[in-house]
Amino acid sequence: MRLAALTSEFYVQRAASFSATRDHPWPGWKTCLPYIENLIHAEGPAYPPSQSSHRVLDLACGNLRFFDYLHERFPAVSWTYHGIDNAEAMVPAGGQIQTLDIMSALFRGDLASQLPTAPVDLSVCFAFLHHVPLQDLRRQVVQTLVNQGRPGGLVIFTAWQFARDPVRKAKAEATTSRAAERLALTGLSEGDYLLGWQNNDDALRYCHSLSDPEIDDIISAVASQAQPISRFRADGKTNTLNTYVILQVN
Repeated sequence: MRLAALTSEFYVQRAASFSATRDHPWPGWKTCLPYIENLIHAEGPAYPPSQSSHRVLDLACGNLRFFDYLHERFPAVSWTYHGIDNAEAMVPAGGQIQTLDIMSALFRGDLASQLPTAPVDLSVCFAFLHHVPLQDLRRQVVQTLVNQGRPGGLVIFTAWQFARDPVRKAKAEATTSRAAERLALTGLSEGDYLLGWQNNDDALRYCHSLSDPEIDDIISAVASQAQPISRFRADGKTNTLNTYVILQVN
């Protein structure tokens, strides 16, 4: 919980500066578009986009830029969009979200009970799993997304693998070492880091660089309910720092 509190405090204090750097779509979203388009047209020609309505759950929605992206790419579709986050300061004027401390709900084990009861067509979770400090809880996040989906619906999540970049990894290791000593933190596992922000080591957030086996494990945990239909790397200067997983609910 201490790591989670550190991250929550970061987003409260740095919401404006962080949101300012998140003002454009991720490159990987473009690769997701054909799968979302297939979802939209799954009903067949009798249901043209101008008459289609689709429910979306965006867990850890941030400043709602994925909401804007969907509207930009599919302007004829009626999106019923449910964004959830606790960083209200990041939400643009006029935007509406469900305010929820997702991490606390995970630790309490009642995240599912806080979500909409109606099944959704598309569940997404971008840039959040790396803030979840335990593999069991990371599995729980994706399991919750799958449980929210209707049969044939999609689940899309990302896993940040910043330690794949040697420069980023070295910087993260140095920051983590200094911060752990200063804060008397112990028990960090492999892949766990404390990252600064804009060259400020006092603005810390917990991040876990997920390994490929950890991603495999998450997919396997929901294999009886959802099948992977795409997995690819994108984003960052190397275009490899995020792994995207697209699941289809059985």
